Amino acid sequence: MKKNYIVFALLILLAYIAIGARLFYLQVIKGDKYYEESKQNYTRLQILYPPRGAIESSDGKKLAYDVPTYDLYIDPQEISENKDLSKEIEKFKNMFGIDITNIIKVNKNSITPIKIMDNLSTQQLETFYANSYKFPGIFVGIVPKRVYPYGDEYAHILGYVGLPSQKDLKEYKIGPQSLVGKAGIEKRFNKYLIGELGYKKIMVNALGKELYTIDKKLPVQGDTVVLTINSQIQDIVHNVFLSSGQKVGAVIVMNAHNGEILALDSFPEYNPNDVYKDWDKIINNPLRPFLNRATEAIYPPGSVFKIPIAIAALKYGVITPSSTLDCSGYIKVGNHIFYNWIRYDTGYQTIDQAIQNSCDTFFYQLGMKLGQRKIYEIEKDFGYGSSIPFELYNSPGFLPTKSWKLRKFHQPWYEGDTVNMSIGQGYVLVTLLQQVTMMEGIANNGVIYQPTLLKEIKTADGKIVFENHRKVYKYVRAPLEDYSIVKKGLREVVLKGTGTNAFSTIVDIAGKTGTAQVVFGKHVGPNSPWKYQPDAWFVGFAPYRDPKYVVGVIVEHGIEGNLTAAPIVKRILEQIYIKGINREIN
Repeated sequence: MKKNYIVFALLILLAYIAIGARLFYLQVIKGDKYYEESKQNYTRLQILYPPRGAIESSDGKKLAYDVPTYDLYIDPQEISENKDLSKEIEKFKNMFGIDITNIIKVNKNSITPIKIMDNLSTQQLETFYANSYKFPGIFVGIVPKRVYPYGDEYAHILGYVGLPSQKDLKEYKIGPQSLVGKAGIEKRFNKYLIGELGYKKIMVNALGKELYTIDKKLPVQGDTVVLTINSQIQDIVHNVFLSSGQKVGAVIVMNAHNGEILALDSFPEYNPNDVYKDWDKIINNPLRPFLNRATEAIYPPGSVFKIPIAIAALKYGVITPSSTLDCSGYIKVGNHIFYNWIRYDTGYQTIDQAIQNSCDTFFYQLGMKLGQRKIYEIEKDFGYGSSIPFELYNSPGFLPTKSWKLRKFHQPWYEGDTVNMSIGQGYVLVTLLQQVTMMEGIANNGVIYQPTLLKEIKTADGKIVFENHRKVYKYVRAPLEDYSIVKKGLREVVLKGTGTNAFSTIVDIAGKTGTAQVVFGKHVGPNSPWKYQPDAWFVGFAPYRDPKYVVGVIVEHGIEGNLTAAPIVKRILEQIYIKGINREIN
């Protein structure tokens, strides 16, 4: 009997030892772990998203800004612990008319809150708050939404935003619902615009109702990016092009005094407010609305390309201001005939007259006398053949060389190649931004200021973070007399030459037309299909004697520079002066 008591006592002792050991393991060895896990049952960490910085015009118009939107999220812990989740899903569906089963299924392994409903209306928000006790683990998150109040008008400047990639999340230390720039200024200045995340750590009860705040860090709003764009001039550009009846093209207006871009638009446009809703429609549009035709698209430059050649010819003594060359209907180079755009002889002309009349055969002769190398060098000096330091991506275009042709086609450079290059045909490709930058150099007697869209960056409360100042991009040295002669020719283009549709009684405009073939070996006439028609250019400056603005227009398949591009430039400049905007621009 005594033996049984001893055995029983030993069993009880062993049980106490086992229980004690287990308690020691749970409370001491694993105590910290389970303490943290227990806290998770009652605490919730919410990400506080900062408003993205605004983008403004130089005259104070908000071009892009954030507004708060209210989304519903479910805590992933609720998914793993709630055995009656299907009932909760059914209640949610009955109340809001949305089945969140698939959302939860797809995100069941998420470690961050799962968005189950976005952009709640005021009524939906009130309904949720009144019934939140029925949905433990579901809470409201405030997320900024990007708004572009002017719709498509600034699309090719501003770009658009979207949710971050994994790379973005690492690079910018942002949350999964943060908005990041995907194109344009939104992308270029993303690091300034995104701001800093905040957080809120709260205590909740068993029903998920917030009891009190444990810790909180307020988010920091992103910086404001102020552009050089003048909203009044941008409006003019936008409306003038749309009312011109043209389908595709681009316009740039530059301040000749400092390189600031006052307006930039590309057509067709797209609405950045609806970019994801309209995504398929945009990318399947054969006119490619996403393409920025002011900076990215490349074209044969047409006769605008003749202007640097005129400077080189005068600079190197190939021709003098008073000497003449025959503007014949054609010239023969080897066995090939190269025609003037007017197929008959118009007599001997000085260089300013040849610019006025855009005489091809005159420039064929200049090109052959200069040679391919000097043409390449002068065009390179004026900014062709390279990307320009600029806030938006811009194509380098293309300037051909003898070595390139040999590599590409296994053929030598022929004199006919030089002839074609002399009038902006052949292999040469340029952007509108390059054409405008070149004309800025002509207007400023060789000084080319770096084009820019950025005026300043400031904090949300107005403290200046960065202030942009004008920079000289290039200086093309040539006698002032040479520039004066070329500018005289550009004024005569408008007064009595190939660009008379740019003539205005309100402001003195000087400039150059360009008409560039887009198909070869095919007869193209007025009744040919639109896609075969030549591209049309007009690039100029005003006022003639004291240039303040440089304006460039490209109209795809616009038939002829004087027909479609020149009138657009005229109307833009006239409205700037009629509305008195010129008095506001330094």
